[in-house]
Amino acid sequence: MCTYTSKKIILLLVMLSFCVSSCGKKEKNDEAWDVLSLVIPEKVSPEVSFANIGFYVLRQTHEPIFHWSNIKAQYYSTILKSWNRSSDFKIFTFCPDATKLFDRNQKFSEKILENSLKKSLNKASGHYIISTEGKCVVLKFERPEKQLLKTLSYYEMAPSISTENPKIELGLGPFKGIKISDDELFLERKEKAKNGYNYIRFTRYKGLQDRNLNNVNIEDFNRIYVTDVPDWIKKSYDNYGVMLLQSLVLLINVKDPVLRSYLYNCLDVKKIRQAFSPRQEKFYDIGNILPVGIIGASNTLPVQKCEKYRANLTHKNSKALIFLNWKESSQDTLSNYFSEFSLKNKIEIKVNPLPITNLLHVVFNRPHAYDLHIMAIDAVRPDYSAFYEFFNDRNDAVVDINVPIKKLLNDLYAESNDSKIEQIVKKINGILANSGVVLPLYQQVRDFYYPKNVKNISFGKNFLEYPDVAELKL
Repeated sequence: MCTYTSKKIILLLVMLSFCVSSCGKKEKNDEAWDVLSLVIPEKVSPEVSFANIGFYVLRQTHEPIFHWSNIKAQYYSTILKSWNRSSDFKIFTFCPDATKLFDRNQKFSEKILENSLKKSLNKASGHYIISTEGKCVVLKFERPEKQLLKTLSYYEMAPSISTENPKIELGLGPFKGIKISDDELFLERKEKAKNGYNYIRFTRYKGLQDRNLNNVNIEDFNRIYVTDVPDWIKKSYDNYGVMLLQSLVLLINVKDPVLRSYLYNCLDVKKIRQAFSPRQEKFYDIGNILPVGIIGASNTLPVQKCEKYRANLTHKNSKALIFLNWKESSQDTLSNYFSEFSLKNKIEIKVNPLPITNLLHVVFNRPHAYDLHIMAIDAVRPDYSAFYEFFNDRNDAVVDINVPIKKLLNDLYAESNDSKIEQIVKKINGILANSGVVLPLYQQVRDFYYPKNVKNISFGKNFLEYPDVAELKL
């Protein structure tokens, strides 16, 4: 999830043909890469790049202005004909490659690039002047912008144009959105490729009763619960273990600070996560909301001091606290845990179901309908904003409690020194823990499965989690 985006997601997927047997082979000449997924973005747009599945879609449809090369340790662009910057990082010149197409009727141009930069930089940078000179766009800043290329490598900053369908924007990637509905998302390759995938179809997962769990025409089952991946996939597909940049956390949206601190310190992390994912055998501890892989993360359980806060709790809640649960398969186990906790602590907590189709609307709109809620925070890159911005004082914050981290976040985003970054991160983690608004539960680690006959599977660029379908071969 990312900093400069309106955080809204709805489910959009495509109907797939059903298959009775799980022992067959994918139909010959099927040029579609099929995906079974819990959720997909409500639209094809850089606005949804912060979400796991939104980023997956944008990897196919859009192209950021810059990429980072780990091998060469430098930024490069696939959509600029040329670019340069001044030695003081105050002036940048970007010249778009007019051979790059949004579709047959719309080329990439300096005007589109200028509009894209204005839209992006209004969210991300300080004062600047932008102009066009010939076929290029020139940016002039008052202060050095050493992080500009990094910012422009984010998919939420990718050039994008609108279409007649308000839910589909076009980017400079190899695919474009064709059809979208509450149950379908269909992408088509702009230029057909021989022995490649020319279509991408997403289908909404309906749960363990979904017949698509036996559909041999589906390549990607990695967008459903890890515990729901069918055994025949585990036996017949290649598997790759991946530690995700994903933290599972318990949001504690309780206004009473004494009760909130009590819940943070006295709820049992191990029992809650087992109740939430009862069929999961191993959990990876995290001491704060950052997953391992980001500076400042901790692979221990969060520090809890229940006895100290038990003494501070002099009154009980006058009405039941509401835990909204979006994971249908854990409704009973979570209800059992919180019933046990309620009896022992005299704090009534009710576990109410939340349809997954309503999940993002409930989470990203204030005030919130929940007191307690388990959230999976996905990061499409090792970036602090993907985790901390959810608790900044914004309209789309996931709790209604004001957590004083805004100034520290501004300092963090402006800092480039690793030791100073670590110091700021430590302070932010401390404030979040002391506020009691979010209890870290675990980091998600899972196996990814792909058919053995797929060629060009890569282990770089987060390829396993977010495959570049255009690079795959039949």
